[in-house]
Amino acid sequence: MELKVRQAKDFRTFTKDEYYKLEQENNNIFVIPCESVPCLYQKLIPFGNKADKLNIPYEVVEVGMVTLQKPYEKTERECLILSVNFEIKVNGWQFIASIDHLGTGNIVKSAVSNITLPEKYRTAEYTTCDHCHTERYRKQTHIVYNENTKEFKQVGSSCLKVYTGLDVASVVAFADLFNAVSSYNGDSDNMWDFLDYGGFFDSDKYLDVRSEICMAYDLVNIYGYEKKGSKKSTASRVAEMKDYFDGYLAKYQPRKYREMKETFETKGIKFYSDESYKKADEIIQYVLSQKVTNDYMNNMHVLLENKSVDRKYRSFIVSAVAVYNKGMERDKEYQQKHANDMTSKHVGNVGERLNILVKSCNTVTSWETEFGTTYIYKFIDVDNNIYTWKTTKVFRDNVTSLIGTVKAHNDYKGIKQTELTRCKVA
Repeated sequence: MELKVRQAKDFRTFTKDEYYKLEQENNNIFVIPCESVPCLYQKLIPFGNKADKLNIPYEVVEVGMVTLQKPYEKTERECLILSVNFEIKVNGWQFIASIDHLGTGNIVKSAVSNITLPEKYRTAEYTTCDHCHTERYRKQTHIVYNENTKEFKQVGSSCLKVYTGLDVASVVAFADLFNAVSSYNGDSDNMWDFLDYGGFFDSDKYLDVRSEICMAYDLVNIYGYEKKGSKKSTASRVAEMKDYFDGYLAKYQPRKYREMKETFETKGIKFYSDESYKKADEIIQYVLSQKVTNDYMNNMHVLLENKSVDRKYRSFIVSAVAVYNKGMERDKEYQQKHANDMTSKHVGNVGERLNILVKSCNTVTSWETEFGTTYIYKFIDVDNNIYTWKTTKVFRDNVTSLIGTVKAHNDYKGIKQTELTRCKVA
């Protein structure tokens, strides 16, 4: 099928001033170089077909011609002025998450916090689209949600536009003479890769995870950690350092290169040292040892299990240093607060019956079950050894002696604890 395009009744050649005035009065006005028009119309045909299928009206009008010069170019171009009014949308649906499908798992990027994404999408296959039902390789799928029917759908990038609404004027904008995003090739995934660009000439598509964390660790020790969106984020510093070592900074920003080099040499700062790489390995193992309790930790696990990842995940990768540092600070504070507990030792053997002289006792936590309330009690004996007991029994905290069977020997944040069962309290 062909795209339905009509020519305005007053189609004519505009002067530059007339065009600029027209553009100011209408947000849907675009100027397309004549040589780009056939390609643009070809790209819009699928959208026109979808609009016809859904009985949604659209309008592409050729308003006139104008000769303009693109900034930084010496020659002028003959251009077609287009007016575009084109939106496809299925009512009731909203976009809630994107899923990047990696070999080691899925990267989940939620767009809303008030809707819980079903667990099945964290391990969802990348071959299925619930809209067009075609199965093919997709590196990214999207989740949409209908507030009225409470229904979720996993769809491909092309079909997503049907549910969330696509103002086709945004597609036309990429062909506009004055649009800066000239590298966009029409693929939605590539578009976001381009817009996520961070660095001066960071042209490599994939990042070495270990090297990225190694560099981030060194930079955090110098400047501290700055999250994405900050004026000088750690991720942008890592990208800048890559340009520094690859020679792009020396070639295109020599003054900045000299300043950075002088600073590093004066302070004796060295990057990519054996010590830094060992620390990077330690950071990776630490993050992978943490429980997955949210999308962020799920994504970190998936990424750090790879040796190399797409450049667009740089901010995720370098944030592993912040996770590690915060964890170390919490552990240090905990150990200082529980310095006496660090002397605790495992007592007895599993299955052995113990008679314990209790120095102190307290209730750690409790929760409701179908059988009543369950409690966890913590006991400290006269030798500062720690015992725990999970039970439904209730008693006061003035316990002086305890008889119980050793169920297990546990470690909690470096503190040795002996878990008991079938206890008798005196």
